[in-house]
Amino acid sequence: MHLPAHRASRRTFIATAACAALATMSGCSPLGISNPASTDASSSQADDPGTSSVTYDDVVITFTVDTSAWSWGRIDNSSSTSNGSITVAVPVHIKNESEGTCVFNSLSVSVLGPDDSKLPDISGNFDQDLLASTSVATGAEAESTLHILYMGSGTYSVEFDNMLGAKAEMKLDVPSAADAGIRALPASISSIDAGNAVPSGSSFDAEGLTLTLSADRESYSWVQASAAGNATWDGRWCVGVPVTVANHSDSAHAVSSAAYEKFNPALDMQDDPAPYFGDDVANAGAIAAGSTVSSMVYFVYDGDGNYYLAMDNNGTSVLATALIAQYY
Repeated sequence: MHLPAHRASRRTFIATAACAALATMSGCSPLGISNPASTDASSSQADDPGTSSVTYDDVVITFTVDTSAWSWGRIDNSSSTSNGSITVAVPVHIKNESEGTCVFNSLSVSVLGPDDSKLPDISGNFDQDLLASTSVATGAEAESTLHILYMGSGTYSVEFDNMLGAKAEMKLDVPSAADAGIRALPASISSIDAGNAVPSGSSFDAEGLTLTLSADRESYSWVQASAAGNATWDGRWCVGVPVTVANHSDSAHAVSSAAYEKFNPALDMQDDPAPYFGDDVANAGAIAAGSTVSSMVYFVYDGDGNYYLAMDNNGTSVLATALIAQYY
């Protein structure tokens, strides 16, 4: 089941020169924070136990830390390098008690993942985001949302820095997306995605497992689905691609039908024939820790060309490909 796709929208961030002009009128710093000489930044628990606030240059920024109020989703934008990646949306309330208008953008706000690496700015994929030049007038309050690119469970940091001495930080404990039933599976793929796909014969990690689609096309299985009374599937030609699945973890993992999407050479999403083939990897069940199994991945045959298997690797979409052709 797919979550509703985020509607992509392009936004132009306020340039430094524009912010400088705004500073002249309102006292805002070139990066959008008023009173740049002030370095007072403090975190506090708001009155609502489900929120936590940081005060930054007389601007109170309150994050909802109750994870049940967060929204999980996936980026559906084939032109984005983050296409198919998981996101988590955190509600944010802003109260500007300073003497100038404040603007938040990717120049003054950074998000760091659990490994403390700076995450890409994904605000352009959403209609509303804190980093998309959110402007709050003096004395005003505003509601916004911070969309975070999910890079696994752990503690994420939201850092505010106007480059002129004022800094603040908010810590957010992000749970496992898998526990929320979310996987990084794209609703569509682009030619760029296809060009970057892991080729058959090469290994890739997904679902806690290491998989390798066979590059030996002579080993591919051409077979018709058997589904008596089902006009859509009965007699439909499919191709099984051998796959090796290794579990290097210390617990059992399975590849369920919810763990992947399949795409044909035209880059269109396919129906999954796995229910009609008992030897498909989706029917293999749990793979014991430390073991390796051989199975099959079946695609509906839609003509010769490269077929694609999309899976989730700890919140990031990974795409593997296999060339299926009648003659070669």
